[in-house]
Amino acid sequence: MPPRYQQTLEYFSEGFNCAQAVVASYTDYSGLSRQDSLRVAAGFGGGIAGMQKTCGAITGAIIVLGSSLYNPDNPGVSTDIIKQYGQTLTRLLEKKFGTSSCLGIINKEKEMLSRNNNVQKRGQTCLEVLKDTCTILDEMLKSQNPGKIE
Repeated sequence: MPPRYQQTLEYFSEGFNCAQAVVASYTDYSGLSRQDSLRVAAGFGGGIAGMQKTCGAITGAIIVLGSSLYNPDNPGVSTDIIKQYGQTLTRLLEKKFGTSSCLGIINKEKEMLSRNNNVQKRGQTCLEVLKDTCTILDEMLKSQNPGKIE
């Protein structure tokens, strides 16, 4: 089976926002249908409602964590786990990219494009963020679902 991030990148290339691309790629974990995934995540693209705040890949991953790991029989513990994973994911991406904001990622790409005389393909940084988000999210979900077959 190809890496999950390939499906995410495909959704993104079809015009779905970062959050939608991530959430729709994890329906087997979240229990959401593809359509519901796209609906739920629609407002998170462009850094939360297009305001260029937290990157949509991150908010999408946190939606997946919440829908996958929340346990109504033990809401306090499951919510703490979701928060811990969300914070870890965000920190790992901040460490690599220097930011977790959509605006910061866009600015980083603009800097790289100007420095490399536009050799880098436009949108490449977002694709890297999506790929890394999925790689990290895969590991988190596998650790909570050790018997789950991909």
